[in-house]
Amino acid sequence: MEFKNAFEEIEDRISRGLVSKDLEPIKCKCGSTEYKDTIMSVHDASFVLEKDRYCAKCNALMGAWAYGSWLP
Repeated sequence: MEFKNAFEEIEDRISRGLVSKDLEPIKCKCGSTEYKDTIMSVHDASFVLEKDRYCAKCNALMGAWAYGSWLP
């Protein structure tokens, strides 16, 4: 197995169409582009602070969003 640093891993995900350039998950490793977001944290009952994105087909965690950006 070849070692990849974090930047190479992100570039690989972008090139395979798994995430957009702003790191938003857009396709699961299973090939599905359907997803469901689960809100993990809110502020004042209306402002989303954190959410997780799961594949609607296989339920795999595709990515996480926190405080304004997607996490790699």
